[in-house]
Amino acid sequence: MATHIDERKWLQALANIVEELEEVEYKKMQNILLNIPGGKRKSTGKTDMPQLIISTYGLEHSVKEVARIMKLIPRNDPTILNLLQPFMSKIKTAAAKESPPVSSTASDDTPHPAQGDGPGFSCLKRQKTVDRYNDEGDVYDINGTRDVFVLCQKVDRPGAKRDLQIVNDLMEQRYSFNLKIKEDLDGKEIVPEIRTFRDGLSKDVKCCFVVLMAHGTMKDGKALIVGVDKNLVPLSEIFSLFNNHNCPQLQGKPKVFIIQACRGSNRDSSVMQADDEAMETAYEEDSPFKFSLPIISDTLAVYPTLPGYKALRHPFNGSPLILNMEKVFKQFDDRYHVLDLFTKVNRILVHQDYI
Repeated sequence: MATHIDERKWLQALANIVEELEEVEYKKMQNILLNIPGGKRKSTGKTDMPQLIISTYGLEHSVKEVARIMKLIPRNDPTILNLLQPFMSKIKTAAAKESPPVSSTASDDTPHPAQGDGPGFSCLKRQKTVDRYNDEGDVYDINGTRDVFVLCQKVDRPGAKRDLQIVNDLMEQRYSFNLKIKEDLDGKEIVPEIRTFRDGLSKDVKCCFVVLMAHGTMKDGKALIVGVDKNLVPLSEIFSLFNNHNCPQLQGKPKVFIIQACRGSNRDSSVMQADDEAMETAYEEDSPFKFSLPIISDTLAVYPTLPGYKALRHPFNGSPLILNMEKVFKQFDDRYHVLDLFTKVNRILVHQDYI
């Protein structure tokens, strides 16, 4: 998408934005710029930060990222907004010109741009992408009802509110999923609530996501998530609710589990907080992300860490897994299969510096 943003003008505007920030606001900005290695973003002063942001994110995405950060800090006053507005307008104008009109004569099986239908598990928008995957025979028909269950434990998990906002925006606003959100459940409540969600799935359901954001741990080789009352729930018990025997309405249909929770106690130092029960800080630098394909069919489980290690969560910005899902899905969901999207998320997390 050609936005015709003048780099010199944007660099000057960004320099003015950075200069307007109070010291505590600038530190917040440094903490949120996760695509910049931690050592570099912490040591870079206001004078050099604008060029570093542009070189890291690129012209268009640096504008979007700065706009997002200003909302988070928050700095939505006229001084900041007036500096951002000309560049955001260029991006919106370019996007509007690029979006093709929807034909009123389109057949029922033509993906509608607003519905987000497409190849594999992903929710994609462009017919050319669907055609490419159709040739390979790996397209799920997700034209129809799509449901997602979201558990967000906020107690003792700073940053969880931001994660919940991202998941809500992606699944409901962008991909037209029906959301069922539960917050701060005791251990004994988790499985019954998920079972109720499963039992409420219609025969017409085409796709199902389950997003669990909680403290977690490992015991006797089993992955567990933690209720707000500290009672433990095996993930295997949750997975089994959706297997082909227990959930026939999802047979042959995509099921995606996203688990933002620790899977052990191994740790390293970091400014991040960890999603383990003890709230220690941790970062396992070699393998911060892992896919697991359970034996039950048509299922993808996504974890932020390998077994034995903790999952990161920034107390202000949310978890790197959820944050980078938002960035990657919004940038590439019109061209890649969902597994490719998560592979891109993996690459970002592997190379990020959380110091």
